[in-house]
Amino acid sequence: MAYSLSPSGGSKGVKFRSENDAVVYSSVCSGSPAVPRENLASTGGQREPAVHEIALLSSDFSSTTCQLISECHSIFCSLQDVAANASSTAKPNSLLHVSRQYRAVLHACLLNARPKSSGGSAGTSEAAVFSEMELIWHLCEIIFLEVLPVGCVMQPLLEWVRWHCQHVDERATALLHYPDPASHHDFWNTVNVLVLHGRVDTARDLLAHLPSRKTSASMAYGSLDELLRKMPIPQALFGQSLTEFSLRWKRWQQECRNRYAEGEFSSTPQLQHIVQMLTGDSTALQACRPLCDSWYEVMVGTLLYTNPTVKAVDMQYSLTTFLDDGYRTKLNPADSILKSVFEFDIPAVLRQTSESFGPCSSWFAAHLTDLLHHCGKLEARNAGYGMDQREYLLLEFASSLMSHDSFWQAGVSYFDHCSVSGRSHIELLIQRVPLTSERKAQKVLAVCKQRDLTDTANSVCRVMAMQQLRYNRIGSALNWCLRCKDSSFAAFLANRLLSQYSADGVFEHLDLIDNLGPAMLLNNRLTFLAQYHQFHRLYNDQEFQQAGSLLFSLLDSRLAPKQLWPTMLLDALPLLEMQRVIFNGEQTYELMYCLEEVQNSANTSQQATAASASSRLNGFMNGAAAGGGGMESSDEAMDTGMLGRKQLSIGQLMDKLALLRLALARNLARAIVSDTDS
Repeated sequence: MAYSLSPSGGSKGVKFRSENDAVVYSSVCSGSPAVPRENLASTGGQREPAVHEIALLSSDFSSTTCQLISECHSIFCSLQDVAANASSTAKPNSLLHVSRQYRAVLHACLLNARPKSSGGSAGTSEAAVFSEMELIWHLCEIIFLEVLPVGCVMQPLLEWVRWHCQHVDERATALLHYPDPASHHDFWNTVNVLVLHGRVDTARDLLAHLPSRKTSASMAYGSLDELLRKMPIPQALFGQSLTEFSLRWKRWQQECRNRYAEGEFSSTPQLQHIVQMLTGDSTALQACRPLCDSWYEVMVGTLLYTNPTVKAVDMQYSLTTFLDDGYRTKLNPADSILKSVFEFDIPAVLRQTSESFGPCSSWFAAHLTDLLHHCGKLEARNAGYGMDQREYLLLEFASSLMSHDSFWQAGVSYFDHCSVSGRSHIELLIQRVPLTSERKAQKVLAVCKQRDLTDTANSVCRVMAMQQLRYNRIGSALNWCLRCKDSSFAAFLANRLLSQYSADGVFEHLDLIDNLGPAMLLNNRLTFLAQYHQFHRLYNDQEFQQAGSLLFSLLDSRLAPKQLWPTMLLDALPLLEMQRVIFNGEQTYELMYCLEEVQNSANTSQQATAASASSRLNGFMNGAAAGGGGMESSDEAMDTGMLGRKQLSIGQLMDKLALLRLALARNLARAIVSDTDS
């Protein structure tokens, strides 16, 4: 489909390529005021048409992102319960457990995205995004959430580096399976990185494969192996005081310096370099930079051997010094977020994460903000519009879910935990959920009912009623209409059912009519429909006296639409011919009055043009005189054919009316005799 627009100075066209995207093209003529003259002169008075591709924001998520949203929704709900009910002493550990659940889901999504990476750049990009998200979330967990003793942050950071720099494990495993690991060109590089990461046990396993051909080399290896074995582990801080660990570390590092000074490793430069790293020599540690894939593993390794008891809050100063040393120009968005985490700059972390992960950005920022809020780490910052930052980000994320077929219910759940604007967002966005099936509409109604959104529920019912009416499912449309108690619409649908009965002589949707119950009082037309159907049931059950009384009451009360009087009078004809008198004299007089009204209308129709006479008679509801009791504006919506159970010609109608008049006269005589005898 294409459209052409012609603004002043040129022409534009729009061609829709699919449901969500289009191409906009323009051709600007020479002399157009939209083009500077100097540009026209440089291009010979013409400019090449510009083509722009535009697209609506799509709510489509990849399968991995869907997995992330689905699994984390239940974790989010459990977090709200924990935050509301957990005691002050148990709350920190509970929140840390929730954070690890989030991280486990991120890792599962990363593993799910990795096989796709072999298929193209899209899979590679998605795996990289989930890897960065897990990396940053893990660091936020260590810095902001874990309750660690003072000076005990090094061990969690070493685990963080080990978990997210698995290339070292792959290299070490490959070397251990190599026939002669020591002869491999990557042997010493891998050992140096393992030592930098504090993974001395794996480094010792690799060093055990060194050939001990010379005595001096054998002694140097044994000395280094002893130093690595005796290295104090930062994890020991959890079982001893900070002062005791510091003394042990200084004593061990002094022993490394003494052995190095005595020249025990001078015969093997590679071992000598490792000992220099153990002593905290800055030159030896800086030499490992080219061997690492990221700046943060170098930084953590450097701090391990220079300041193993560093406090988390003091790492920002070491970070600044380290970045000024050459890594600042290499920072990508994920590195900038890590830098902000080390600097305890939570607002910068939230701002950057909300922009850095594509479709997952809003998920990451919203869930991290919610977790920090419950941990008490988030300052009361107003994001504008009278709400805090947590609610603002949750609203953004939940709004993106509402446009998705599978996650709109999860979006409603997120709105429930936004105290300021959550309810108003539900009222606005729940009406925009596509009602593709009755089952989905029932779910929407359940959401509205649980939150007491009466007006919204009524709106949904009207939409479904119109949708069913569009497919000519009048019974289903009436059912939805009764739910929202729309009187005028119910009258319109009742008229449609009466039109079908008048045309076919058969009532449709009997189960619905039989079970209207109190709903029949919503509208006079519904009341008549239910009572008229009751008349037919009584007649079929041969309850003629009750059927006649009900039929007369419908006509006498003027509850029946005047357009149906011919049909109802014809329904009375068999009752008039029975041996038993069904209608007394007074009732017969009233029926004769109704017949006279129908006769007058028929005579009026006969005086019309011959071309339209038949259709006007058969469509008596459209030509009936105004003023009939109980008439409503929706009467005009009734179909033609109300003069009987079949469409009658003028002659047939007059014959029927003549028979009816004769039957009424006979019944009147019988009724008078019967009244006299009684």
